[in-house]
Amino acid sequence: MANEIQNGKSSRNASNGEGEVTERMEEAKTRALAEMADVIGHDLKNSLSNIKNCLYLIKKAVDSQDATANRMVEIIEQEVDSSTGMLNNLTGYARHRPPFLSSISVGDLIEETIAEIELPEQIKIDKNIQSDLPCYNLDKGEIKLALLNIISNAAEAYESGEGLIELKAFTDTDKGKLKIVIRDHGKGIEPEKLEEVCKPFTSTKNGRTGLGMAAAKRLAERNHGSLDISSEPGCGTEVVISLSMMLSS
Repeated sequence: MANEIQNGKSSRNASNGEGEVTERMEEAKTRALAEMADVIGHDLKNSLSNIKNCLYLIKKAVDSQDATANRMVEIIEQEVDSSTGMLNNLTGYARHRPPFLSSISVGDLIEETIAEIELPEQIKIDKNIQSDLPCYNLDKGEIKLALLNIISNAAEAYESGEGLIELKAFTDTDKGKLKIVIRDHGKGIEPEKLEEVCKPFTSTKNGRTGLGMAAAKRLAERNHGSLDISSEPGCGTEVVISLSMMLSS
């Protein structure tokens, strides 16, 4: 009996040790990403901004009847936007400075985010935002980026390019939380892949960096919140951001 107890303790200690090693490895990876993002992020953003400005002038100079030239400009513009998005996710995930907290109207922030995001014409958003949401102390840029990533993922869940995204925001006073719920009715995620969705550099889509949802989760956590995902293959996915009700004064 004593040997069994001792073996059980040894097993638990080994398990705890493995968990601590994994946690330290994740922290080291995040620190390395943060250092890399600090070094290259600023310069890359400037370069992409310069390319975008040049494209604006090229678009004005290109003959509107030249379909091939206009298509090439459009492709370059899309690639610049895609690269900017990937860079934002990298810096968002690796960010180590404290959040810039300020008084934010969550309802206005959601409306602003929806207005900025470019979705296929056949993807619609059904909003249900509590009308009397108070202002909260949040980092506006970080929460907006998290929402952009989640909504983009929801849109991509519709392989046909047509579908409805449901978005709700409300206060859960029983739990003292502000909740933002985003749900699609797309293809869903297999159970064995669900726990991998928020891990960096892990994607269920080919050709993607796998940083979008990882960045969204980390940004929510940086704002005293959490991000939870539930999904059922063939029925869709629901993402819930829960934020502590840190009311602005």
